[in-house]
Amino acid sequence: MEALLELEKVQRVLSLMGSRGLSDSDGSGGGDRFLAHFLLFLAQPFDSLAIEKKVVLISELLREVNSDTLKEVQRLASLEGTNREDEPTKKFKTDAEKLTIQDAPMIGFDAMMRANSTLEDFVILHISWFGC
Repeated sequence: MEALLELEKVQRVLSLMGSRGLSDSDGSGGGDRFLAHFLLFLAQPFDSLAIEKKVVLISELLREVNSDTLKEVQRLASLEGTNREDEPTKKFKTDAEKLTIQDAPMIGFDAMMRANSTLEDFVILHISWFGC
């Protein structure tokens, strides 16, 4: 369900880009999807950073970035999986002499509310159908 919501967001941004003439010029479509995801990323809230400040930061950064810089960033990002001695890959917390991983997957409140609604719908249908 969340993947569908994400696709809907991307589609809305693609429509906006098309209406504003911000589409990729080569027409392959891959560039448009990349730009749509990039714009969605920029629109996400981050601390107290205003959208105007994000635009200024990105425009200044993009003047300096080239393909070599992106390749270096890609290389550094791929090192994330390697275990270096000076940087642990997982953060551990001591709690009553047990180690627990803090990077545990979490279920959001919205997802729990949707699951609850689905369960309620199922129970109502089941009761009305079988009369239990």
